[in-house]
Amino acid sequence: MVTLTGAGFKGTGSFSGQGFKVAFQRPDPGPRDMLELDAIAIRSASVESVVLTTREVKEAIRDFVDAAFTNSEWHGNGRRRAANASAQEMFYDDIEARGQYAGLVYSKFGKRDKGGFIDYLLIHMRGATIRPRDGEWLRIRNKRAGQSHTLVAQTGHYHFSGSDIFFAKSKDGKKLFQMRRYRKGSLSARKGSVELLATLVKSVKIPARLSGVEAIARRRPELFEGHFAEALKARGVI
Repeated sequence: MVTLTGAGFKGTGSFSGQGFKVAFQRPDPGPRDMLELDAIAIRSASVESVVLTTREVKEAIRDFVDAAFTNSEWHGNGRRRAANASAQEMFYDDIEARGQYAGLVYSKFGKRDKGGFIDYLLIHMRGATIRPRDGEWLRIRNKRAGQSHTLVAQTGHYHFSGSDIFFAKSKDGKKLFQMRRYRKGSLSARKGSVELLATLVKSVKIPARLSGVEAIARRRPELFEGHFAEALKARGVI
């Protein structure tokens, strides 16, 4: 409500006179106003609760993956790279169009190839058997070996390094080992030694070992309800 009231005033020096005071005062809220205020508070509390729940789930998953992938290197934010990639967050503001605000925790722990995105996190959560898409063998390189870029098909004598690359079968015939043997006359410090470059297998079975991620995700309703109740209380709705 806007009111215009007469009011005398005294300014600086000899300046004084009669004027008007303009004031705005909201009348006591009626039932409709109270409903509107509650609706605004509930919407605000809902958004806050979605954000808090999404981030709590994300951080819990990262804790879990940090403990599982101990060989993954640490990132600048105090998380392992595998954990950061396994739990990313995104928010969708559709309040105006659909009355909805949503949070998403998603994984980018994987790689993209011709067949689409291969989610490594999902493989470790549910287990999988990996087979070569092309050819007969999967090549698992030995990261400790030199010349780790050597291709599967490369064999023969390499004059520069004074070494020979060859394949050897496992006793059961289910594996191939790509080896490098340094000749005794080699100038390399490794002369006379043999190193494993890669192991070739027809398939790799990965057991399900990260099922705890799904258990964390199932807590979303419980977490949201807790945050929502606290947010409503803080806004005086309940």
